[in-house]
Amino acid sequence: MEPTPQIEPMVKGIRGLTIAIWSLVAINVFQVAAWVVPMFAPHFYMQFIASSAPEAPKELFESWEGLSFEDKVKRSSIVLITEYKQDGGKLRAIIKEELKHKSGATYHYGVGDEYLPLSVVPKENTTYGDGSLVLLQGTQAVNSESYTIVNGSVTALGDMPLSKVRQIVAQSK
Repeated sequence: MEPTPQIEPMVKGIRGLTIAIWSLVAINVFQVAAWVVPMFAPHFYMQFIASSAPEAPKELFESWEGLSFEDKVKRSSIVLITEYKQDGGKLRAIIKEELKHKSGATYHYGVGDEYLPLSVVPKENTTYGDGSLVLLQGTQAVNSESYTIVNGSVTALGDMPLSKVRQIVAQSK
C-alpha cells in the first residue's frame, strides 16, 4: 500500500530524523571510545595510537598510583615542603622549601607564600601534622600528591625522615 500524498512528506521527515539520530549515536560511540581506550587500555593506546604522536609524553598515560615514591619524585617537576602556621582560625600551609624545580615548570607560588590547596580551617579533634611534602607534575605544575609531615618525618612513607626525602629528591635531579 502506497502512502497517501499527505503522509509522504511526514514519512520523509521521519526518515531524515532517523538518519540524523543514528549519525549522532555513531559520533558519540567514537567519542566515548576515545576517552575509554586511553583510560582502561593504556598499553594498547601507547603502543598503537599515541606512538604516532611524538608530542604525547608517555608519563601522562602511566598510572601514578602504581609508582614507587622514588619514581614519583623523578616524574615530579616541583617538590615542596610546607609548614602549617595558625592564623585566625585557619591553618595556613606556608611553603618552607622548594626541593626540586625542573626548568620550564611554572607555578604561581614561591618560598614564604601560602600554598592555598593545602590550607584548611581545622576541624575539632583532627590533627593535620606539622606540614606537607608536595609533589607537582607538568609544565603548568599541578598538585599530584601530598604527604603529611609529623615531627620531621613523612608518615605515609613509613615515617621516612626529611633528610632521606631530600636525598631522594637530590638523586632525581
